[in-house]
Amino acid sequence: MNFIAPLTNVLRYTARIATPRGVGKLRCAASFSTSSRCWTEKVAIDRETEKLADGVEGESVICWQDGEDVEDFLTRCAPSKLLGRSRIAIKNPWDIERSEGNVEAALATLEAPLQEALSDWNAIIADDTLNKSAKSLKKIEHCERLKELILSTAVQHEVISGKWILIAGSNTVDFQWSRVATGTYDGVLGTRAEVSGNNGMGIHVIFVYTPDFRDLKDTKRVLNGLQKAFQWRPRSIAYKPLIYSLLKITTENPYHLRPAIITSKELEETELEE
Repeated sequence: MNFIAPLTNVLRYTARIATPRGVGKLRCAASFSTSSRCWTEKVAIDRETEKLADGVEGESVICWQDGEDVEDFLTRCAPSKLLGRSRIAIKNPWDIERSEGNVEAALATLEAPLQEALSDWNAIIADDTLNKSAKSLKKIEHCERLKELILSTAVQHEVISGKWILIAGSNTVDFQWSRVATGTYDGVLGTRAEVSGNNGMGIHVIFVYTPDFRDLKDTKRVLNGLQKAFQWRPRSIAYKPLIYSLLKITTENPYHLRPAIITSKELEETELEE
């Protein structure tokens, strides 16, 4: 670990992350057990998973308090018992404070190119001179160019964080979240982590954040940490950059982009330079 913050400055969770948005007092569980190690969860990146993941973007957050022991935090708020459209969050206390970049400038820069991309897509669809194979290739090339434009613009304006997305059931989420929260608190996972409350369907979403989507080695380190914490290897989980969330690039987005820039399976198959 390259940075150890002074004790008086750690455990800071800023108002821009923690500010509730019109949600009244949120109810948390008094306690829960983490003894069970058996669970069944939906972890593959698919249509429904992405809908759930993006459905909790921008909701209010209950945060770990300054100086609070992680076990006390886990006892105070269990995601399986949390009512309302909200999330629980914890920050890596040993990580430096990070800016989310110039979000407004990034979105403003992309506004015109995204409109142009919609027109270009429609032009491809309407081009009767292209056979099916050629049209498919054009679509792939179009999406790849747009993806690179979005990501390069994000880098230009330092909007570079991202997150792993996991799906958990209400019967197992407390145990899974305890592993993620403890790993984040101990500084062995990402910069912060969040979990959604009970959505009424028994499904929760866990986010594990990394500081830079370009840093595949660190992104893979966090993935390995998750697999070690759970002693489990999912079929595939999704990694999504912040800029995609800001642009609301969900499964059914108008730009026809995949909501994730990489999956755990793809990352494991990627050879990274030492």
